[in-house]
Amino acid sequence: MAAIPAVGLSIGPTKAQSDLPDLKAGDDVELRRLWAKYLDQLDRLDDAELAHKPVRDALDAEWYPLVKSLSLAEQKKAFDQLWKKHGIEPLWNRVTSESRKLVKITKAIRKAKAEGLFGIGVKLSVTEYFEEYDVVQPAEDARRALGKLTGYDFIAATGPLGEEADAD
Repeated sequence: MAAIPAVGLSIGPTKAQSDLPDLKAGDDVELRRLWAKYLDQLDRLDDAELAHKPVRDALDAEWYPLVKSLSLAEQKKAFDQLWKKHGIEPLWNRVTSESRKLVKITKAIRKAKAEGLFGIGVKLSVTEYFEEYDVVQPAEDARRALGKLTGYDFIAATGPLGEEADAD
């Protein structure tokens, strides 16, 4: 078990925790705890999505050739049959569950008070679904600057903001 410095809270050692810079007592202690939890949960969500993706891709490979030749009623029935055939339900339920847990942690981060630069970087890094360049670029610039000041690379921890939006 590892302890978070200045808090004494024991949790299992995680890569997310070991990568965090040392902070002075009282320097974003709550956000540091939530950030480690967020990164661990982000890994769990990534794992769930990786398990789901190949199965969903297989379903889609069968689905898309069918869709144009079917009525709406037939489409629903065919999709439901493919959903069952490929066993997507438990995989999708896991993705949904892990996503909900991440949202809960994100909300806690948003409510927590940032006491220093690290906390500000954490708050900037959990803003999801940036789509507008005028929001993304200044946020990324701020995360880069905070990384230089704190010695922690927020961008490396979560990836660039807006990455999901750009992939679509």
